[in-house]
Amino acid sequence: MNEINQIKCDPFGTRLASCSDDMTARVWDVEGISSPDEIPGLVASKAVVVLEGHKHSVSTIAWCPNNKIGTHPLIAT
Repeated sequence: MNEINQIKCDPFGTRLASCSDDMTARVWDVEGISSPDEIPGLVASKAVVVLEGHKHSVSTIAWCPNNKIGTHPLIAT
């Protein structure tokens, strides 16, 4: 099992992003989760995007803080 290095929420509170030693970053759509019992990522879901292609473990992740509502979110790893 690989270690998760960071988890960050986007500026609008609608997505979570994580980065890991498994050379991936993952983005979860958490908008609309209404119950604390609903934990994203525990089941296969269209709400999870896996960002692959990194050559080494991903140690840092950051959201662009200046995105406008209605534009695509930007993330850096």
